[in-house]
Amino acid sequence: MKNYQKTAYAANKYSEDIVYNSEVSGDTAITLESFLKSDPTLTEADFKFWKNWSDSNYEEESTIANRVTKNNVSLSRLDEAVSGASITLEEMLENAEEDDMIEECYSFAIETFMSDKRLSEKMKRRFILRYEKGMKYEDIAEHEGVSRKNATKSITAALSIFKSYFVKKYLDMGGNPENLI
Repeated sequence: MKNYQKTAYAANKYSEDIVYNSEVSGDTAITLESFLKSDPTLTEADFKFWKNWSDSNYEEESTIANRVTKNNVSLSRLDEAVSGASITLEEMLENAEEDDMIEECYSFAIETFMSDKRLSEKMKRRFILRYEKGMKYEDIAEHEGVSRKNATKSITAALSIFKSYFVKKYLDMGGNPENLI
């Protein structure tokens, strides 16, 4: 983070006082003495509580601001990145929209697939192990205590049903059939 020592977080953290930072009035320090004088029912414990809260609050704000700053990309850097790319910015946007559509189709297909009465629990479980968990056919067969052929057969049948839901939703949403090949 640039100019860390100038941040409200640093000003508050390294001060014995509670430092309130305002765009209008700048830094305003609340000392223990002024805190206790402001209300006779307040104690040092109250001051420590609010000091800790203030430190924590500024730290959270600083973390968020830092995260946002790191994710910001200047337009000139974006132009440089895009100019060296093999696809245009418009194509990148289309790909992102296509990815969103595919994600929605996948979510629909998996939800519909899991409630399909044609599938046994075994088929669903094996499908999930293969396509969600990324297990190999051999590992699934060993895990299930069956032959690789039996595991592959039930996974392939489940995949066929899943694909039918996915493809139907994709085409219903206006997806390009050529993208499925």
